[in-house]
Amino acid sequence: MPTAATVYISESNGAGEVVTDNITNMSFGSLDAPNLVASDHPVILGEYPYIKYFRFKVQSLGDSTTIKDLRYWKSAGTYVTGEGIFQIARYIDTVVYATPVQTAIGGFAAAMPTSDPGVPMVGIVGSDQNGVINAGTPVPAYSNYFKMVTHSNAITTPAGPANTKTMLLQYDET
Repeated sequence: MPTAATVYISESNGAGEVVTDNITNMSFGSLDAPNLVASDHPVILGEYPYIKYFRFKVQSLGDSTTIKDLRYWKSAGTYVTGEGIFQIARYIDTVVYATPVQTAIGGFAAAMPTSDPGVPMVGIVGSDQNGVINAGTPVPAYSNYFKMVTHSNAITTPAGPANTKTMLLQYDET
């Protein structure tokens, strides 16, 4: 029986970039930390959460010969009034890691897709320009960064926690 590739989502945090592989959630909050429990670190209405920096990590290829077409989107969960998730990925602009800050959505070019975007969202560092990792690429290997921030409107967003959202993370494996 073939062995599947092992692919994780990793989050980078801090001034010295501490990387946490195989995170358990992508929650936003008032603390720059992975696997955040948002209710323990809520964002005050009218303030901003920390920007989040994520990457796919190909830990091993298993019996696969190719990993490509890295995509993500919000697949479930309803926004409350005035709320949104915004992102920057390779297909929009190059993302370079910087110390995460609490900031408004200025500079974030696109709302989070709510369906399959139909195109690769991020490339893989050290791979060819099409974002393909193959048997000739050393593993483990990280994708390029993608970053996200959530935003709420201090006037129209109701006080209280936001609804849970589900992110679908997809790649092709052959």
